[in-house]
Amino acid sequence: MFEKNKPIMIQRLNSMRNFFKAALIPSLILVLCVISSTASGDVIILKDGSIYLGQIKSADSKGIVIESFGKDTTISQSKIVKSSKDVRDIAGIPVEVLMKDGSIMKGEVLNYDDEIGLLIRADFGTLTLKADRIVSIHNSVQKKLYYGPSAHIGITSGIYFPVGGFKADFMNQPFISLFTEINSGFARGLFFGADLGYFFLRYKPDRDIQYNSFTLKAYAQYRFLDFRTLKSAARIFVPFVSAGAGIIYIARRDERLLSLLTFADTRKNEIDALYNAALGLDLCATDNVIIRVQGGWLAIQQKSSLLNSFTAGLGFIGAF
Repeated sequence: MFEKNKPIMIQRLNSMRNFFKAALIPSLILVLCVISSTASGDVIILKDGSIYLGQIKSADSKGIVIESFGKDTTISQSKIVKSSKDVRDIAGIPVEVLMKDGSIMKGEVLNYDDEIGLLIRADFGTLTLKADRIVSIHNSVQKKLYYGPSAHIGITSGIYFPVGGFKADFMNQPFISLFTEINSGFARGLFFGADLGYFFLRYKPDRDIQYNSFTLKAYAQYRFLDFRTLKSAARIFVPFVSAGAGIIYIARRDERLLSLLTFADTRKNEIDALYNAALGLDLCATDNVIIRVQGGWLAIQQKSSLLNSFTAGLGFIGAF
């Protein structure tokens, strides 16, 4: 029986052997090719989070020329944070990939091949993005550190110190303000802000004359973001300067007995121009929580004179 079926069994074994040769050998070759291409691919990462994948063609004192995404790009040595020969060094990094059709794909890098493209893991699955359709790749985290968050929302409280003629009539008093700041998007470090505040006013000559004041101002702010890309502990610091202008609404109420008995007009309101400049330091507790320490100058325009004061404040900010 065995001898009778022996040719059939040999034929089946030969068929299985041929199948494994046909299936496994190409698979092994493909794996080896992927590993080889991964190991030989050049990776350049810049301070602003830009990532270039491809082949370095030349390097000198002027910079590095890399063929990436179908074109040659010259990169200054001073802008480079890291370079590597292995794409696996950026595996798992969250990236934003800008495509030629204007779409932005977000995910984590898995692999890259010049001919096949970029393999990323997105929220909805694994994607292969063709290399010739890619415009740029950015490390999402590094990009936010380099350019700063899109917006801030915060609260500041502190004390203002009148000087000159302002000091003769008014005491040192607290203030509080709510503000928002928006990243300009066109100039690194430039933000625009708006601030709504309340200033306590205490009139020295007579406490029966009371003041309430509300401020509304707009300002430009420049943030020194270079510390954020460092690897040292100094990366939590962001110094800044700002300047702006706005208005202050002052409500005066006279509660002196004589004014009340004579039925005089006890209320007077006015709106004056307001100018301010400040410098400070933001301490980034996390990427989204910031503690602000700042000092500045604030002036109220009244007729032909300025009521000057210096301010010192502490704030808490949410970054987005």
